[in-house]
Amino acid sequence: MLKYMLVNKLIQENRIDGYKIVGASCHEANAFVGIDGSSLFDRRFEIDCDLGMDNTLSYQDSFKWYDYDERKAYNYKHSEDDYLLDTTDRNLNGDDDESDEAWDEYHQRYCTETRVCYMQGREIEVDVDDLEDFNYISSCGDYYHHDDTVCCDWCEGYCLTDHSVYSEITEEYYCCEQCREDAESSHKENYWHYSEYDKAWFEDADELTEIHIWNPQEEDYRSQTIHVDTVESLMENGQAGCFEDEYYDLLDPETGLPLNYSDDTNAYEEEHEYATVEEAV
Repeated sequence: MLKYMLVNKLIQENRIDGYKIVGASCHEANAFVGIDGSSLFDRRFEIDCDLGMDNTLSYQDSFKWYDYDERKAYNYKHSEDDYLLDTTDRNLNGDDDESDEAWDEYHQRYCTETRVCYMQGREIEVDVDDLEDFNYISSCGDYYHHDDTVCCDWCEGYCLTDHSVYSEITEEYYCCEQCREDAESSHKENYWHYSEYDKAWFEDADELTEIHIWNPQEEDYRSQTIHVDTVESLMENGQAGCFEDEYYDLLDPETGLPLNYSDDTNAYEEEHEYATVEEAV
């Protein structure tokens, strides 16, 4: 009665378009009908079915034929190598008693001990002494198949490929944002060029030029690297000037010359004038 009630409820909610016959003949693998009662006797059905060789089986009267490689069960004989699930055995090997050996599902052999590993998102038992195809991910505390993992180029630890982060700068994968940031910083220090004024790294050296910054304590200019776009912005806003193809953050507002230019020029002119008088004498 409960089975009939379940079927009727599923039909009312449009969740199914067919079901297995309840009652007599239900043990037959092809005893399916449509919701209108029409026979689906000649239809072939399959379901996803992920069974390990040592998984305990329960009685299966519909999808009796199991393809271990395809991980599917069928309501018809699918191939000569199908396992039959219509009897209750301990596992696919037919063992009905406890065995001292463990079944390595990955390598398809018996071994002394297995541990749970992960492959394509599912659990799989693997020989603890033969984990070469699996990488340990410390953050998860488990082994994952190498096809599902990537090695962090910075800390050299493994992480799941789906959880890794990619750097457009180094063109490598990393296990976390911190490793990516550290790797990018190191890459910039080794291969990029630093703008002292902008306090930033730039990939192309042609992007940088120099600007003379006035130091009032020393009454002299100090040169700093600066990005060419920054210089242009400073020039447009009147915060920098250009003299003889060199950039200055501060020029003499009256003469448009560098602040220490007049003194040097006068000294040069006086010395040159003195030398001319001497020559004349």
